[in-house]
Amino acid sequence: MWFRLTSRPMTDISELIYELSVISGTPVNVITSFNRQLQKDIIAKIMNDCIGKASDENGKNWLESEMAEYNVHGLFFYPEEMNDFVEGGSFWTEYVYFRENQWEYIANYSKGVIIVDDMNILSYYDDNGEVKELLKILQLNHKEAIEFGSSVIVFVHENSFGTEKEFIESHLFV
Repeated sequence: MWFRLTSRPMTDISELIYELSVISGTPVNVITSFNRQLQKDIIAKIMNDCIGKASDENGKNWLESEMAEYNVHGLFFYPEEMNDFVEGGSFWTEYVYFRENQWEYIANYSKGVIIVDDMNILSYYDDNGEVKELLKILQLNHKEAIEFGSSVIVFVHENSFGTEKEFIESHLFV
């Protein structure tokens, strides 16, 4: 389990998803209530990359024109492979799976990387079904992530920790 300090969570999360899934092809689960905004941000990054890779000014202008069609029709006519990235496209079902603020037992996640936008949704129940305190929840989820070979990246604000500060600081992801 890793923690990433952020003052701009949506930007940082979309950049991480972009690096992991678009560039590296790593499947991820994302636990957030901002899935539509993240999808828009990632599609915009992909569009900028495509336009930036155009071989000349005519190619760039053509791509910009064709990609503007996305705003009108919600899909791409050219290049068609961009349709993998529209809502419901294969990218979102095969590489990035959004779960709206629901935390589960780590073994239930089919993909190895789990990105969480708020540590307060993390939970862990003892044998009696009782919720533990946040520090214990973090420690138990960390142990479980190691056990199942999962990477959990939790985005936090610096002023959001209390008794768990030492644990978080010892697991910072830069």
